[in-house]
Amino acid sequence: MLNIAICDDNIQICSQIEKILADCSHEIKNKTSIFYSPEKFINALKSGYDFDLVFLDIEFPSSNGVEVGRIIREELKNDIIQIVYISAKESYAMQLFENRPLHFLVKPLCSDMIIELLQKAKHLQKKANEVFKFTFNNKIISLFYKDIIYFESKSRKIHIQTVENSENYEFNKTIKRLIEDINIDNFLQIHKSIVVNSIHIREYTYEEVMLTNGVRLRISRACRKNIRERLFKRQNSSQ
Repeated sequence: MLNIAICDDNIQICSQIEKILADCSHEIKNKTSIFYSPEKFINALKSGYDFDLVFLDIEFPSSNGVEVGRIIREELKNDIIQIVYISAKESYAMQLFENRPLHFLVKPLCSDMIIELLQKAKHLQKKANEVFKFTFNNKIISLFYKDIIYFESKSRKIHIQTVENSENYEFNKTIKRLIEDINIDNFLQIHKSIVVNSIHIREYTYEEVMLTNGVRLRISRACRKNIRERLFKRQNSSQ
């Protein structure tokens, strides 16, 4: 089941998206909540409502969808909800990368594209709920991939930086073998000793990435071309 929010002050747009989602609910089960103002949507998140996907308008009389995205990512520390921005203007597209949107839709909306995004969100939901297992202190530990920020190889051990950062987890394995084992598109090798989870990349330049925990990591020369292509592809898919 996908929990979906529609946040738009245009009643017709909300009804259109709601109908499209209802028509394909037999294929992808979903539950939809509608918010006609960004303030009500943010208050719902603060009250504990949990959404997998939000269709978020950019232009509001009292606020801006880009700012709403910033609140979701930075203030509420929510890196899991998938954001699909909606606008009548294409000029916003390049401003959205910091909020790590799933896509950017330009009005008038296309039902086929909305269904495609629904399928993609379902796929990402499934991936986010997969776990990485390893042995630590003679125990089998399981972590959700979505909660892993990056792996780092130090002194022949792999160290894990997590969202909670409550344990200094480490285990014996090479980076090469780790990459073969995780086999998930979200993870990028930025250095011979570092693999990062791209959903936790807040900013990036040709030389470094800044992650959602504020840590900055250098991209090695050998990895820069591949990382730039991967991140540009992700950015362009949101336009």
